[in-house]
Amino acid sequence: MKDILRLCVSLGLVCLVGAGALAYVNNVTDGPRKAAAKATLTDGLKLVLPLETATIASNDEEGAPENEKVVVIDGVKLYRAYDAAGNEIAVAAEAEGKGFGGMVKTLTGIGKDGRIIHVIVTSHSETPGLGTQATDRKMKKSIWGGGKALAEGELPPNPYLDGKYNGKDAKPFSAIDGVSGATYSSTAVHNAVNKACRAYGKYKAN
Repeated sequence: MKDILRLCVSLGLVCLVGAGALAYVNNVTDGPRKAAAKATLTDGLKLVLPLETATIASNDEEGAPENEKVVVIDGVKLYRAYDAAGNEIAVAAEAEGKGFGGMVKTLTGIGKDGRIIHVIVTSHSETPGLGTQATDRKMKKSIWGGGKALAEGELPPNPYLDGKYNGKDAKPFSAIDGVSGATYSSTAVHNAVNKACRAYGKYKAN
């Protein structure tokens, strides 16, 4: 009986110390993780929004001015872009879809003409070489190395993302037309973009 009590106390202490250590590490890394996530979002917004964008409404704080607030519709965050004169020129919608390895998060830039500018995947856990065919943007290299330099506002190519979405009306897509061997990942992107389009439609209808 005493041995069982000692074992229980020992296990309890180990669990307590472990929980404390995890809480400490989480607290220490919370700030850097949030800063990294914010930097990734900021970089992504610059890629999917027009070059003439002067400001982006990306404030989640309560009481912020209306034109600085992020609009949330059905769980989709809408970041509004303005030109130097304060006119809204585009919207970037952040949405998720379930892929093979977890959630696939996308940013869909939509211009004032209601057409999709670019779609990028900002985070995912898809299988390299398979699922990443529908998510990653990479510059193609020649056998001599290097590649064509990107112009300002130009993105590394992804045949699926560019061919499927660029320049299309921001309305839900019926057919998936996924990448062979990357069905789950293609579906995840498709569902995320459709969520973004539906939220954008409701936003413009208000």
